[in-house]
Amino acid sequence: MSLATGHYQLSSAFKTLQVHWDRTCQSWRDAVRAEFTERYWKELEHRVPALLTAIDRLEQVLVRVKQDCT
Repeated sequence: MSLATGHYQLSSAFKTLQVHWDRTCQSWRDAVRAEFTERYWKELEHRVPALLTAIDRLEQVLVRVKQDCT
């Protein structure tokens, strides 16, 4: 699997997860959901975009390395 493929799959899966999470939040309105949001969801919202950015940067480095080796 290429980094571009992994990037696409992660991005797509996270978008799907966000849709499901938004739907869940419409009906799950208690302290447990609030705790889950604080403990887990906010961390995911922060880390996944940062990971996607890192994947993009790594892809750029690998392209340059490949060009330099040919």
